[in-house]
Amino acid sequence: MPRGDIDPFIGISFKLGPAVGTSGALPDGRRFKGVREFQALAAADSPRLLANLARQLAVYATGRGMNFRDRTALAGWVARTQEQGGGIRILFHELIQDPLFHTR
Repeated sequence: MPRGDIDPFIGISFKLGPAVGTSGALPDGRRFKGVREFQALAAADSPRLLANLARQLAVYATGRGMNFRDRTALAGWVARTQEQGGGIRILFHELIQDPLFHTR
């Protein structure tokens, strides 16, 4: 394997590993070859993508995991975001305007 230097002034080097396999399959069986095809498949399922992003943003924003009682708020954010065009900025606004964000 070839070696390389991170910084010539710092004695740190690295060894290149094997090539990364970029093909795979989604749980529903759809296959992809490379990151571009994966992105296209993920973007084609925007409700699921938005729901996951909303859940992750809510966990980060509130400092706690989402639970069963939060599912209605989560579904509302996603629905209102899609009604307004589906952008991340809209999703942020939906999240920070919700009482879930303002209470513990």
